[in-house]
Amino acid sequence: MTDSLAPPGDPEDRAGGPQSWAYVALGANLGEPAAQLRKAADRLAGLGRVMARSSIYATAPVGGPAGQADYLNAVIAIDVRGWPRASAVAQIPAVPEVTGVPVRGPHDLLRQLLAIEVEMGRVRHERWGPRLIDLDLLAYGSTVVTGGPQVPGSGGGHAPAERAAGQRGQGKAELPALPALILPHPRLAERAFVLVPLCEIASRRNDAQRGWVHPGTGRDACWMLGALVAAEDPAAVTVGGGRADRAAVGLGVRPTDLRW
Repeated sequence: MTDSLAPPGDPEDRAGGPQSWAYVALGANLGEPAAQLRKAADRLAGLGRVMARSSIYATAPVGGPAGQADYLNAVIAIDVRGWPRASAVAQIPAVPEVTGVPVRGPHDLLRQLLAIEVEMGRVRHERWGPRLIDLDLLAYGSTVVTGGPQVPGSGGGHAPAERAAGQRGQGKAELPALPALILPHPRLAERAFVLVPLCEIASRRNDAQRGWVHPGTGRDACWMLGALVAAEDPAAVTVGGGRADRAAVGLGVRPTDLRW
């Protein structure tokens, strides 16, 4: 069940709404994943006003080494109003590896997400490998970010290619090098484990509040999910139809009874 933490805004989002929020995907499949998602949600509440939390879903691993446990996944929306916005098309500036400063835009938010991962004990060993916690910035309102300096071996984007981080037990853990940022996330439309919870919290709520739409394509998360499901099984769902989230079970995304 969606955990909505704020009332809807007005027709032009002057009071805030899904199109003005930042969306962060959470995932974990090591240790106690449900506890780690809850802890990460508490940390995110320190970065901005949490507007909505999706249900928690169980997801079969996508890529990475064989034999991984299933993931728990969710998406949380944070109100970015009042944070200085990036320009419509932005490049990543040189960002010092420091923490504990207010979020000042998408690049700072990315840095804070990395800091939360490190603080929670994540150590990056391999691309798409199992992890204690994964925080992925999906979108920052309608902001479009075209990329920036590459981290060697990252493969582009800002999905968590497993880059070296400080090891626990070897002194203070350090943030990994800031990866190139592309917003909205370049693989957003390909990932059912992201689209299912995003569709749940970022869709149009009523006639007074529009949902989040991709600033490049004009499509919302529910439409993208329907398209993804239909590509796998054209008979399963009509693109944009209300059965997309249920049909996504066939893509390895399953609802759970877990609560925040």
